[in-house]
Amino acid sequence: MLDRVKPEVLQALRETGYELFVTEHTFELEHRKRLDVGYARLKQEKIPFVVRPSRLTWVEKYKYKEDGQNREIETVEAIRQIVPFASNPKKAWNQCKFSDCTTLIGDQLYRCAYLLSSHRMIHEGLLDAGLWKDALTYSPLTLQSTPEEIFKHLRHQEMPACAICPHKKSIIPARQLPVQSRVNEV
Repeated sequence: MLDRVKPEVLQALRETGYELFVTEHTFELEHRKRLDVGYARLKQEKIPFVVRPSRLTWVEKYKYKEDGQNREIETVEAIRQIVPFASNPKKAWNQCKFSDCTTLIGDQLYRCAYLLSSHRMIHEGLLDAGLWKDALTYSPLTLQSTPEEIFKHLRHQEMPACAICPHKKSIIPARQLPVQSRVNEV
């Protein structure tokens, strides 16, 4: 989505001096071309960024209803079987590899990509909101966020929503995700 980042977001990145970290999760030529266009735009706009390839291993973040085992998520029905962990938020936070990895989409800033994807799947009806109530305790930052909300967001400490993640790290081989047909503009 880097090729579609709104100009005001790029301006905010320049003004704050933040360095952007981009995690690549793809092998697809179509994605590669879009990433290259996005990287060229960031360079043109003088936005500092670092690319983190995530092609070899992933941290498993979900389990299934029937037996709690981790499996491939290939279909909508498989997604509907995902359930959150019921971890101690502090333990989950302390082992989290993504605790400093905020995710920007549209005009919202999420503490992590997993909260973003959980929220989207809940709102699309793919995940049961009742089971994912801990995820719903979290609200991303918006352009209307107060300075206090921004400070709290950036403190990087555990929060109730961390309970949806495992408290023990499980590393799995990476796999190619399907090319998404619909993507929100950043």
